[in-house]
Amino acid sequence: MPNSSENVVYFDGVCNLCNRAVDFIIRHDRAEQIRFASLQSSKGQEVLRRLGLSVDDLKTIVFEQDGALFVKSDAAMRIAAVLDGPVRMIGWFQWIPRWLRDPIYMFISKNRYRWFGKKSSCRLPTADEVKRFID
Repeated sequence: MPNSSENVVYFDGVCNLCNRAVDFIIRHDRAEQIRFASLQSSKGQEVLRRLGLSVDDLKTIVFEQDGALFVKSDAAMRIAAVLDGPVRMIGWFQWIPRWLRDPIYMFISKNRYRWFGKKSSCRLPTADEVKRFID
């Protein structure tokens, strides 16, 4: 289990869009504050159960920040707020009500495999990235 002060992104390891998001986060997190685990991993499955979601429900990104779990657009905004540079400003959109943000998030989530494709197996981190991945 990650310690409660870690920031961990749990993502769909076979989703091409999700993997691109992980690449983006790695590029914009020079301080290496964020670690990663796929939702398919044992840690990811544990987090889904903690949220009361099916272990087969891979439709949301989950962000664990200081022990608290965030999903959907809340997760995306909190992740952005941790990153370097202008991308941090995405976090400012948290003032938009969740009932407006989450339907847009879910529309993209439901169509991500069709629009971006998927891999046959989960992402394997590169040698440089391996220290950022758990499980």
